[in-house]
Amino acid sequence: MFLCAFDVMGIQSYIFRSNALRDNVGASRIIDRVSRDLLFEAGRFLDDGAKWESQELTEANLAAKRALLVYASGGAAQVLLRDRADAERLVQQHRQAILMESLGVSVASDISAWEPATESLAEANGRQRRRLALRKASQVDVQWPELPPVLTRCQRTRSPAYVQDWSEDDAPEWISRTVRAQRREFGKPEPGRGEYQKQLEVARSMGLCLSNQMDAIRGRVGEQSYVGLVHLDVNGMGKHFERQALTQEGDTTASVLARLRAESARVDDALSAAMGATLKWLLDHISKDSRGHYCAFRSPQTDETDHSGVCLIIDPKQRLPALPLRPIVIAGDEITLVCEGSLALDLAAQLTVSLVTELRRLLKNEHITASVGVALGKAHAPFSRLYKLAEASCKRAKDRGRNRGGSWLDYRFLNEPWPQELERRPTTQADPSYRPFLLSKQSADTITFDFFRKQLLARLQGPEGRAFHTQLKSLAGDFASGRAAVERRLALWKERKMYPAGIFVEEVAELGHLLFEGERSPYYDALVLMDFVYSAVGDTP
Repeated sequence: MFLCAFDVMGIQSYIFRSNALRDNVGASRIIDRVSRDLLFEAGRFLDDGAKWESQELTEANLAAKRALLVYASGGAAQVLLRDRADAERLVQQHRQAILMESLGVSVASDISAWEPATESLAEANGRQRRRLALRKASQVDVQWPELPPVLTRCQRTRSPAYVQDWSEDDAPEWISRTVRAQRREFGKPEPGRGEYQKQLEVARSMGLCLSNQMDAIRGRVGEQSYVGLVHLDVNGMGKHFERQALTQEGDTTASVLARLRAESARVDDALSAAMGATLKWLLDHISKDSRGHYCAFRSPQTDETDHSGVCLIIDPKQRLPALPLRPIVIAGDEITLVCEGSLALDLAAQLTVSLVTELRRLLKNEHITASVGVALGKAHAPFSRLYKLAEASCKRAKDRGRNRGGSWLDYRFLNEPWPQELERRPTTQADPSYRPFLLSKQSADTITFDFFRKQLLARLQGPEGRAFHTQLKSLAGDFASGRAAVERRLALWKERKMYPAGIFVEEVAELGHLLFEGERSPYYDALVLMDFVYSAVGDTP
């Protein structure tokens, strides 16, 4: 037998090469299409009366069928074939299909011989992953050469232009073949299944739309408009699948392969369910005011002049209020979305908690955790830079979880809104930020995101915080000088009877925490975020 593996290279750089949201969404769909539809089309020669990719993984089929699909999801796929010539032909035709459609993606592939009688599937997969990693490391991405000035570049990717299209502002623009393919893919109906599809239908019934315009997603208008890019990654999924590939008592070759396929399908189901649960949570907090305007997380106690919460913007194409989020990637073991900046942290927390809950339920694994990174930037910040920052934040959260366990959330600003004192902080001085935050209801040794959001940040955004706003913002600069400077400032406020006692609360001390943990302080994060997170707390996870 032969295991034939496919893995799309540079997925995120491909998706975020353009700064147009529709191109990003179309590119994400292409990744899924490359690892599924194009693979199935390339393998049509393997049909023997029934589609090879849908055949059951049974002992009878292992003996009779030329090919059986093990899994296909998130830019990766694996096929079991009886004949090496079939495997080589499948790889060749898959590559040709990608080139013929000018999709602009690179796929690494590997064909490995496997003898189930002498080697377990776990061992074979481990060997193939190592071979595939070497192929990916040695394979060079093709770069377009520099063009003479008389030729035109794509206005989105700087690759050679192919045809003129219309921009989001209805202006003509030159685009490459790859961007053209992405936009064709984007023009197809919005994919969705399970709970996610159900909640999309609920949104449509409310008169809301899923926008492809960043100006509609960002919410606020003006210099204070921020967009958030959320990148979520499940921890240790590779090890989970390695354990599933181990031969257990009573297992056959077919049963092990079937178990892997079933686990892969359950992960896909969990991603859809988590995205659906997050969308439902958002829809439950969207309401109309007396003028018929939609707003998310608006306090029902406020009058019509109050602007708390997030006002939904009318999508210029669809003429409907736009949801303040747009999923880009829901595949493999990760989710990436863009959203209105002031909602980003809460959406990230809600999504992560929902996904971990679903994965633990479907996979019957209580040890599964996830990490999430949030990048905040001005509404027209380059997506590629936002994603790199979100990915780095996700890695920082993952490192914290690796050392301490649990699911963690980290965030960063693309252009840090720090006071000048912080910008001049010596590089040898510790970062005063308390992040990343643990996504848990309770913890004995750290302040959780839930406590930070509902207790510390909520107090800064409350009546007393607004009354002392200027004073509190000046305090953030003292963190550049360290703990002693902050404590001196607080002592001075107490002496002058300017101390906002309702903000620096005793609950922190009662939980076993002080204002500082070493040089780190959750109050610093609250001071930085107080103007960037919506003020109506609502129901955070």
